Amino acid sequence: MIRLLRSIRHLILGLLAMGCAPAIAQSSLAPCATDAAFTRLPGLDYACIRLRSGGHVLAAQTPDKSKPSVLLVHGLGSNAHRDWRYVYPTLAEQFHLVMLDLPGFGNSAALSGGYSFDGLAKALDEVTERFELTHFHVVGHSLGAAVSLFFADRHPTRVDRLVLIDVAGVLQKQVFARQLLQANRSATLDGVMGLLGQGRGDAWIDLLEDQVDASSQLLAIPAVRNAVLGMPLNADAALGLVEHDFTAAIRNVRAPTTLIWGQNDTVTPLRTGQVLLARMPDARLQIVEGAQHMPAVERPEATSRLLLSALGSPLQPRQVHVRDKTQGDVSCKDQPGATYTGTFDRLSLTNCANARIERAFLKQLVVEGGSVDLVQVAIDADAVALQASNASVMGTGMTIAGDTAVRASNSRVDLAGVSVRARKQAVEMAGSRVYFSVSDIDSPEYRGDAHFRWPPPR
Repeated sequence: MIRLLRSIRHLILGLLAMGCAPAIAQSSLAPCATDAAFTRLPGLDYACIRLRSGGHVLAAQTPDKSKPSVLLVHGLGSNAHRDWRYVYPTLAEQFHLVMLDLPGFGNSAALSGGYSFDGLAKALDEVTERFELTHFHVVGHSLGAAVSLFFADRHPTRVDRLVLIDVAGVLQKQVFARQLLQANRSATLDGVMGLLGQGRGDAWIDLLEDQVDASSQLLAIPAVRNAVLGMPLNADAALGLVEHDFTAAIRNVRAPTTLIWGQNDTVTPLRTGQVLLARMPDARLQIVEGAQHMPAVERPEATSRLLLSALGSPLQPRQVHVRDKTQGDVSCKDQPGATYTGTFDRLSLTNCANARIERAFLKQLVVEGGSVDLVQVAIDADAVALQASNASVMGTGMTIAGDTAVRASNSRVDLAGVSVRARKQAVEMAGSRVYFSVSDIDSPEYRGDAHFRWPPPR
């Protein structure tokens, strides 16, 4: 079991694969001690703040407090607040900036009670109180974006605008694990194959994906977690991302939100941004061309422009797609890469690999073999809405309604940011895997938020 648990380390290290070193252990240093690897940025006034829970965090601000205030929250990795080094000079021309090293990162001590989003959000609360901020904008990246989302949900009256950059950890944990493994096969899957036996292909990802779920309880034990991961600071934070369910926070945050995403992010792909766009009450999505997971480092000029606009300019309203005249029944057979947009009655895909349906209205979708990616699609059926056989279906930002919402046979159905309305049955499946991330279901057998692999947990 320990050998299998060690495979989870590959998943966690994938989050840190962007050249980030682990956070240093603070127990051997004086509070907020300056280390050569964590030099301070020019033009900032630094403070070492003692938290009420114990421990210290390094925080900093720009001198001019007459400007609107912005809290910058960094992501995983050892650079901590220095992740903002290329964009903060431009932002400081218009805003009063506050930044910190999150507990356990850079020159801040780890949380004494272990990592939790509640503990990290309390650290933000205490830092902003120390700097006498009442209302302010919040900008977060990766882990910091997840913490910022949590903070905005907890403190709705304090956050004016919210900017989330390449948010990590939104998708259901097994879905998140799978996409990370697929994006980093050479660094992760190949290393795990030797632990699991002989073979190739997606079956190995399925097996490792199951280990993510089966090992959760053991990994909750600190001694086991530290023995398996060997990097308690960054790894604990990454595990928190995988385990936390943001469904309610995403639905509840009312602050005007701008989502900024690296076009080529493989750690938290653009799909996560599309989920947030679909589920947050007041959101818009901006893409940084050519960037991966760290736009503020990889494309600082473009990111600075987007940040200035998101924080200081009128925000564009959400786009609304209007149903047009139906194209009737449409079929695809043995045609890879087919794409569809618009209104259809019955859309049938037979052995059509890598098909894509986007901004569409359907009365029924039938997928036999092949694979399809659905984005901003509404299916409203009299009987079965989505029927999949020997197929792979990924749906993002959808609504699905019918007597039976999903019928799956020997298929994988991955639904994120989806609302399901079923008069008789939400999911009917045989030999299939059906996943829900940040979704909701209204059906006779289940009503409520859906962030799990079907069937619902009891």
